[in-house]
Amino acid sequence: MPSKPKSSRPAAAKSPGAYAEAEELIAGLGPTNELAREVRRYPVELLRKLVSEFKTRRSPVPDHALDLVPYLGETALRALLAGGLAERVGDNRYALHAYQPTVRGIDLAERIDRERDGHATA
Repeated sequence: MPSKPKSSRPAAAKSPGAYAEAEELIAGLGPTNELAREVRRYPVELLRKLVSEFKTRRSPVPDHALDLVPYLGETALRALLAGGLAERVGDNRYALHAYQPTVRGIDLAERIDRERDGHATA
């Protein structure tokens, strides 16, 4: 059977689908940019709160004391754990989970506080 002759016409460029179009449109909007900033800011503020609570209590901080925002808070906490800024500790009779900052986490939170107070050090 003979093969079909090839067309000399170039193939039409495939346009992005509706999903990609919606992603691109929404990604450039102000509220989406605010959300992106919050995703970056929230874990830092959570670290500061964990360090503050840890210093006040002088013991690991129960998960319920962190007032985690659903999903974002839990994900931010996992990021602190993955980054070596906090660790989960067991054997806490007051909570399912308790956390404490690592030395690196404490140092970073203290440096942030000094910078915010205008006492930045090199």
